[in-house]
Amino acid sequence: MASALNNVGLVLRAKGDYPGAAELHRQTLEIDRKVYGPVHAEVGGALNNLAFDLQKAGDLKGAEALLRESLAIYRQSYPQGHVQIPTTENLLGGCLTDMKRYAEAEPLLTSSYAVILEQFGPDHPRTQAARGRVVRLYEAWGKPQKAAAYRPTEGGPR
Repeated sequence: MASALNNVGLVLRAKGDYPGAAELHRQTLEIDRKVYGPVHAEVGGALNNLAFDLQKAGDLKGAEALLRESLAIYRQSYPQGHVQIPTTENLLGGCLTDMKRYAEAEPLLTSSYAVILEQFGPDHPRTQAARGRVVRLYEAWGKPQKAAAYRPTEGGPR
């Protein structure tokens, strides 16, 4: 049931219905917590999905809290170096950028991007999304030279 709710939530998200997606992802999270317990990688994934929906809907504080909870779960559930940890750090950095908390976002975004690039290579969609969050940070922060260093067309990493 949780998987079906999650998948329908992803469809609603793709259509831009973030509140509808969030409601289904809340239900997914509730089921996953009951089935797996509070500290399990499946719960971390459900938290990330709900956080993404909340961020897109403008609830940045809610998204930040969920991403921090997810990150704590992943750090307990996975060995150091597992790609889900830097992926979630990158998502949290993007949320902090939206909150204009640039100094907090920068180390999360740059370090997680380096790990994601190493693990997936420059052309992977996950790498491109992570790189895009770094560029968005520096553009929002008014640091165009740093943003340019991350753009593949301007001599930065691919």
